[in-house]
Amino acid sequence: MDTVLIVYIKDSFYKFHRLWSEHTYELADNQQLTIYSISRISGEAKEKAIFRNWDYFIIEREEE
Repeated sequence: MDTVLIVYIKDSFYKFHRLWSEHTYELADNQQLTIYSISRISGEAKEKAIFRNWDYFIIEREEE
C-alpha cells in the first residue's frame, strides 16, 4: 500500500506518493501548503513544492 497526498487546485491535482517515507508536508498559519521530499540517505527534508492557493488536499491509500 502507498500513502498518497493529493493537492487539488481548480481543475488540476498533484500527487505526492509515499507520504511519510519520501514526502511530508507543512500547512502554515497563512494557509501556505509546502511539500517536502525526504532524502532516503540522510533523512533531510527539502522543499519540493509550495502552494499558496489551493482548494483542498486529501491523504489516501493506493494499491501499488
